[in-house]
Amino acid sequence: MILLPEKDNRPNFVITIASTGEMMDLIAALQTFIRVADIGSLSAVARETNSSPSAVTREIAQLEDRFGTRL
Repeated sequence: MILLPEKDNRPNFVITIASTGEMMDLIAALQTFIRVADIGSLSAVARETNSSPSAVTREIAQLEDRFGTRL
């Protein structure tokens, strides 16, 4: 969401809507992050999801890039 000031200083809300594919990727990455936080292990989540630890790490890194903070 981007806030743009108007002439009368009230914020104007501009919402960018992601495509369905982007939203599903974001939801999946958030679910992975929550699971890593619950379990405390990237490797365990990778085993649960039949993926590699590096794939789980990449998902977390993509979330960090998207939100601009270290998770």
